[in-house]
Amino acid sequence: MRLAIVDLGTNSVRFDVHELGPDNQIFHLHREKLMIRLGEGVFLKHRLSRRSIDLCIEAFQSFKKTIEDFRVLRVVAFGTSALREAKDGDRLIREIKKKTGISIQIISGSEEARLISRGVIANETNLRGRFALVDIGGGSTEVTVCSGKKILRSASFPLGTARLQQVFLKSIPPDEGTEKKASPIDLLRRHIRGVLLYQLVSEDWPKVRKILGSSGTVRALHKILSPHSDKDVIEKKSLSDLVKRMSKMNRAQLSKIPGMESRRIDMILSGAILLEECMNALHAEEVQMTEFSLRDGILDEQMEILRDRKKLLKYDPLNDLYDTAKDLGCNELEIFQSQKIAEDLFNRLKPLHRLDSKWKIYLLAAAILHDTGKAISPIDSSYHSFYVARYADVPAFEDWESKLIAELCAEHKNGKIQKKDLPWKKNEGLQRVFLKLLAILRISTAFSYQRRSSILIDQVRMDSKKVVIKFSKRHRPDLGILRADQKRQLFEEVFKRELMLG
Repeated sequence: MRLAIVDLGTNSVRFDVHELGPDNQIFHLHREKLMIRLGEGVFLKHRLSRRSIDLCIEAFQSFKKTIEDFRVLRVVAFGTSALREAKDGDRLIREIKKKTGISIQIISGSEEARLISRGVIANETNLRGRFALVDIGGGSTEVTVCSGKKILRSASFPLGTARLQQVFLKSIPPDEGTEKKASPIDLLRRHIRGVLLYQLVSEDWPKVRKILGSSGTVRALHKILSPHSDKDVIEKKSLSDLVKRMSKMNRAQLSKIPGMESRRIDMILSGAILLEECMNALHAEEVQMTEFSLRDGILDEQMEILRDRKKLLKYDPLNDLYDTAKDLGCNELEIFQSQKIAEDLFNRLKPLHRLDSKWKIYLLAAAILHDTGKAISPIDSSYHSFYVARYADVPAFEDWESKLIAELCAEHKNGKIQKKDLPWKKNEGLQRVFLKLLAILRISTAFSYQRRSSILIDQVRMDSKKVVIKFSKRHRPDLGILRADQKRQLFEEVFKRELMLG
């Protein structure tokens, strides 16, 4: 099977094609990176420029041609900080979908941090002791503290090279301060410290000596500093000296620095200062390079899905169900929204439900089909959805699997379930799985009618008494939250915790 991954970032869009073979073999068939500067002006105007929109669409049209040439069966595309910030990000997503057929999912900052960490941890060898992962992007910076392969703390911060350049360092070199007015660099440092240190101190983040840097900014800085050192690391003193030198240079002088990439000249100073302040906040003495990042986390997660669903190596049964729902008149965005929220909740609630990943496909199938019964009749529509799911012609599913999906569809609406009415009376283990999946499904389907592709779960917190699910403030799904609140009873009964949504 061939898989394509698109990472649409603030500065660059990265596109990979992989061949996924037996025994977890991965063959890299194609890789490209285009610096389209999607975030140009976004952090001041909160809108995408026409130039960056046109470049982005052209890039995706070229990706479509490559996808067709390589006969790719599965495409996953993610958007990060620039699309999270842009008020017109949804319009770009719709335009790309219309012109190329590629669907882009906007992921939250915390999800981005999780996937970056996953990519590094899954691929780096010899991860020992305590260290931090730092990925400096154009719009955000993801920081994770680990002990070996165990994540201790993780967060995404609204700090990135393009964002800081646009807001603070508006000229090259930046203006110098006066007795009455602080310099842009001083203001920039105060801002970074205010954002970083507030969370690190309030949450008592562990200190580290070493950082693994996974971004193009970190690699660019190492390339500049490497002639002055034979070590494969960036040391704090060397970085600080470089910042002092670059702070007084104009564009022409910066371009003459050995190892300087011309396309990074306007953002290299903000990136260097940001990395320096990350080192200070974490008490790190050195930054070591890692070539792994967000795309590798996405790839590793996709491989897990494929391992759990071996038949997906031939084709994806969810695509068949997706087509069935569309053929019955279901709104495509509603289907997508329900499936996306269901998948996100399943992944984030794993410590709570403790279900093996192989059960996720049945939750997603039910999320796709739960409302198909309305095409038959709006009266008792959930039972008509049961019929559609039970007898959908999907060869990948065995009879018991189709029944599980159908039972989830039948009960996705609110209502108390009596134990005597549960299916599989002789299989209590399957009954427990069914109730856990149904509890998650009821919450996720509450958001399917909120027709915005930008609904994002920002944070999920759990303790022994409650589960708190926080949504992105920029696109807060108030109606969906009200509906989910009405359907939380089963969730609280199954997981023995109060559910709080906001």
